[in-house]
Amino acid sequence: MLKPLLPPRSFLLLQLLLLGEGWSSKVLMPSGNEDTKTGFFHGHISVPPRPLPEVQCFVFNVEYMNCTWNSSSEPQPINLTLHYRYQRSDNKFRECRHYLFSEEITSGCQIQKEEIQLYQTFVVQLQDPQRPQRQAEQKLNLQNLVIPWAPENLTLYNLSESQLELSWKSTYTEHCLQHLVQYRSDRDRSWTEQIVDQNPRFSLPSVDGQKLYTFRVRSRFNPLCGSAQHWSKWSQPIHWGSETAKENPSVFALEAVLIPVGSMGLIITLIFVYCWLERAMPRIPTIKNLEDLVTEYNGNFSAWSGVSKGLTESLQPDYSERFCLVNNQEFLVNSNCSVLLLLHYIRKKMGLRKTDTIDLCDETGTMKLLFLTKTPGDYASKFLTARNTYYVCKVERGAAGTRIENSYKAVVPLLKNPEPELVESLRTQCDFLERSRIKMLRTLEAKRLAAMESSVNLSARSPKSGGTQQSVSQSSQQKKDSFSPYLHKGFSRLQAPGTLRVDLSDNRGLE
Repeated sequence: MLKPLLPPRSFLLLQLLLLGEGWSSKVLMPSGNEDTKTGFFHGHISVPPRPLPEVQCFVFNVEYMNCTWNSSSEPQPINLTLHYRYQRSDNKFRECRHYLFSEEITSGCQIQKEEIQLYQTFVVQLQDPQRPQRQAEQKLNLQNLVIPWAPENLTLYNLSESQLELSWKSTYTEHCLQHLVQYRSDRDRSWTEQIVDQNPRFSLPSVDGQKLYTFRVRSRFNPLCGSAQHWSKWSQPIHWGSETAKENPSVFALEAVLIPVGSMGLIITLIFVYCWLERAMPRIPTIKNLEDLVTEYNGNFSAWSGVSKGLTESLQPDYSERFCLVNNQEFLVNSNCSVLLLLHYIRKKMGLRKTDTIDLCDETGTMKLLFLTKTPGDYASKFLTARNTYYVCKVERGAAGTRIENSYKAVVPLLKNPEPELVESLRTQCDFLERSRIKMLRTLEAKRLAAMESSVNLSARSPKSGGTQQSVSQSSQQKKDSFSPYLHKGFSRLQAPGTLRVDLSDNRGLE
């Protein structure tokens, strides 16, 4: 029997020593490996750069532009630089010339009027000069970022005893501005608002001379020249009326409580009286004279009473009102008037010139051709359907004083964002009108030439014109030849249909 080389206790102690050495080596080695791995990762993994703050640009009354960013978002103060260019005209970026500072750190850039191109895509680039690879680029539509100055010179006029008209002035072109008028009396808690397009006037048809009214106005760059959502600052308020009501607020509070309570009490009293009369009063018996109303006239009260048909129709309610849409806003029109008067009212409502040619089209884009009506005195209800919605369109013709002044160039819907189907339908109808016009001119010219040739043939057959036959033929041939260039060249130009303008964000056709 073999004896163990070492006693069990010695063997156990040896194992513990070996485990201690192995454990200590395992502790030390990961420490060294950790350093090695750390150095390895530092050499091959790059941390992405911190994103730059967003740049916000606003064009103030198209006089200058400020582009700003939040400089406090950086962990350490850094003078960021701004470069800009226009997408179509500039290939290279230009650095800002006039920086704006916040606590001696760049926080914005001011661009002067001569460098502003309102209807080109503006590309702005923000860069960290300490780390050139850290940069951010944005593309902006400046026509949607215009903020006009606040309206000035608010003036009130008394049109009548109970009607006021408010007018104001703006420092930018009126047809590019949309105004918001707010007014309230000293007895109102909230403001009443009204949108006014283009025309810097607002009428209030009913006012109370015993109240004190306050008016104020602000503007924005919309809708024909852009789609700006930012309003200008409010104008200086203007007041009209009597200040005596302010001195007695208790009277106003008493009226505000007593009038509603008294009205409700009166209504409840009338209901009780009606119920009492229903119970107390006997039912009215059937009158024999009314039997023929049911038997002979089948309930037709007009025929039974002898009322004329014209009077009956005049007493019927009028449901011929229609809605017209312009710039995505509705206004009501009554078609029980002549076509001429209706078109004149629409021009006045929209602030258009008297010489502008306009028309109405339904929601599918079908034009009503009111401007081509041979008898403008006809009622507009002859061409329009009751309770329908129509869009206002502007018909663009050729330049006045030229040979193409009667041509049809385009039909523009006066909407902010018209549907593509509506635009395509109007373009097709405009092309058809132009082709029809050219065809009619050719037909008339062919008849004219035929009449000239027949007159020449008659003069040639006449015995008295034997000596002058050749001269007449030559003169007619010269007239025909002189007109031929006009016929071919003029109509070749007229055949090219006009291009329909759709983008109302840059629509300045109403100047």
